[in-house]
Amino acid sequence: MKIALFALDKIFEGNEITCKELCELYAKFSKMYIMSRKEVYTEENLKIFESAIIDWCIDFKKIFSPLFTTDCNFPKLHSWRYHAMTAIRKYGALNGLSTETYETLHKLYVKPPYRLSNRKDVMRQLVNAVKHKELTSSAKKVIHHKAKGFGKVLWELTLDNIDQKIKSLKKSENPPHSNFIEGLSQLISTLDTFLDTSSQESESE
Repeated sequence: MKIALFALDKIFEGNEITCKELCELYAKFSKMYIMSRKEVYTEENLKIFESAIIDWCIDFKKIFSPLFTTDCNFPKLHSWRYHAMTAIRKYGALNGLSTETYETLHKLYVKPPYRLSNRKDVMRQLVNAVKHKELTSSAKKVIHHKAKGFGKVLWELTLDNIDQKIKSLKKSENPPHSNFIEGLSQLISTLDTFLDTSSQESESE
């Protein structure tokens, strides 16, 4: 993800991989990831999801295989490409199979406090460390930084005016970077997907 963000500024230019390729690959990954977060799938959803996975995997291997002697033949990539749909049809949504949330909580709330402990009565020290962290963070004064660049445009823009904004940027005498315009054009479809996913979660509750 960090590499994709750097690619927006054309900082990454190594190994004959263009910034445009990386940004397009990241856009496809984002769409695919959003679809993977769904709680309920129809057969049509699964076909669209599978198509997105295949499309992303093909581009991923095309871009990065020259950098690896294994030709990007990774077990996780293979499982994602060929077994994700089978797993969903057999066991349900991927959210129920993922340990991502618990791994993140472990990294934030277990590993650092454990390293700071003296290894004696560890559980009590972990609980106290987490309590202290939460209490001090809630008392901190939140500083809101002024939005710049792409974020500034988003905050100043209403959803009804996005299409007009894209057209005006394309016709501008000094148009911004093409990725800037592409990001705006992807915003509506991404929000639609997010709202659909949120409504599905609300209905399931």
